[in-house]
Amino acid sequence: RGEPPLDILTGVAYCSPAIAVAVGRERLFNFMRRRFDRDEQRAKREGAFVAELLNSVPVEVGQTWWLHHNREDPHYPVDDHRRNWEPTIVMKVDVQRGEFFV
Repeated sequence: RGEPPLDILTGVAYCSPAIAVAVGRERLFNFMRRRFDRDEQRAKREGAFVAELLNSVPVEVGQTWWLHHNREDPHYPVDDHRRNWEPTIVMKVDVQRGEFFV
């Protein structure tokens, strides 16, 4: 017999498919999405992670760079990245100043 916390986790893991079937996959997904979206600290950590990923990629002239345009383009659905982002092309890179221009 295992430890009580481990037994509880094992039970939850075995019940997960039944819960998803009973509640519906979409409702379960939306419930979890709302829980994660409420966590402001998580959003900051994810934003910092994405910023680090972008900093690790060398920028070159001619490269596509996605630019956040601070408006919700109604031509695209809410879950489409193009609703808030648009592709641009890097036109100039200034290595000394650590800048690039699109």
